[in-house]
Amino acid sequence: MEADRDGVVFIQVPPTIDEKRLYLEILRSIGAAAPETTTARLRTMVINQLRQRRTRLLIIDEMQHALGQRASTQQLFLNTIKYLSNELSISIAGFGSTETKALVYSDEHLAQRFELIALPAWDKSRSWVVDVVRQRIALFPLRKPTVVDRAFMNLLLQLCGPTGGRMLQMLERCARAAIEDGSERLTPSVMESVALRRERLEHGI
Repeated sequence: MEADRDGVVFIQVPPTIDEKRLYLEILRSIGAAAPETTTARLRTMVINQLRQRRTRLLIIDEMQHALGQRASTQQLFLNTIKYLSNELSISIAGFGSTETKALVYSDEHLAQRFELIALPAWDKSRSWVVDVVRQRIALFPLRKPTVVDRAFMNLLLQLCGPTGGRMLQMLERCARAAIEDGSERLTPSVMESVALRRERLEHGI
């Protein structure tokens, strides 16, 4: 399954980020080869891949991670975002903690492009949250229907917390896993398996 089948590519900024790592994360998110090569080569690969997939929106979650980098690295990260937006004529949505506002406002051009909106924590008791989850799942090329009930939402929030970006990323990973294992729908067991696999990768197990 292509991560951007609906014209949307979702990535999460790793704890340590620079221009090269950003390109590698984009390639990884769409399932493209991410070889060990120069930053310039990776830049060309990302542009070509996103253009071929007719990407319209790039969603960048956990942008506050860039705040832990040096000022020069932060600016390069922001410049890369602007470059992708200009080169591909795509929209970019960034998500992060309250501190992310300082990062965006540190660049005059980005401050003019981004409209900052405070989002409420995602709560399973809010009907719109369940609707968003169902709508996102409906975009996946799954052959069997997914039951989004109370147990499903409880587990999703337990694994991801009340953060929209993490929840959407989990749904995407689960959809890939469901296609790969032939189950063709999202279930609590698929979510638990994906979460365990992610935890092992993060801890090098």
